[in-house]
Amino acid sequence: GPTTVAAGTLALAGPADGAAGDATIAALAQAVPASQRLSDATAVTVLPGATLQLAGDQTVATLLLQGTLAGSGTLAAATYRLEGGAALADLGAGALTSVGDSVLAGRSAAGTVDVQTGQLRLAAADRLADGAAVSVASAARLTLAGDDRVDSLALRGTLDGSGTLRSRATTLD
Repeated sequence: GPTTVAAGTLALAGPADGAAGDATIAALAQAVPASQRLSDATAVTVLPGATLQLAGDQTVATLLLQGTLAGSGTLAAATYRLEGGAALADLGAGALTSVGDSVLAGRSAAGTVDVQTGQLRLAAADRLADGAAVSVASAARLTLAGDDRVDSLALRGTLDGSGTLRSRATTLD
């Protein structure tokens, strides 16, 4: 069933049991002390003010990030939705959507990056995958903090910050 952490730290020490379910991190921190402690079918939600702390690679079904993803290792999911969250750890392949004001400080291997509303701030150079298809909607902003390279860029909104974004194909609307 669903796992909710209301306060404090929950450390998952045993191996993943393969059971599907949802994990909601509601306040403070949830520590995943080693690789693959959550089921690959888990839908993870990190609420505002909460932190999911990785200590190794982890695969889940989906990530909804309103709080903070931190630690070492890579969180892999089919979809990542940043809703004002801060991804300080690396994200694997999949599709990344950003709404609200979010930060990507870790690297993302997502094949598609869709900045729908608000601002997605890249905290350093080379945060996006070289093969990523990036789109920035008219009500959105992608802010660089160093050079990055992507496969394609569809820019309807704003691209700003320091650095250069290089793409094989660029569409300006």
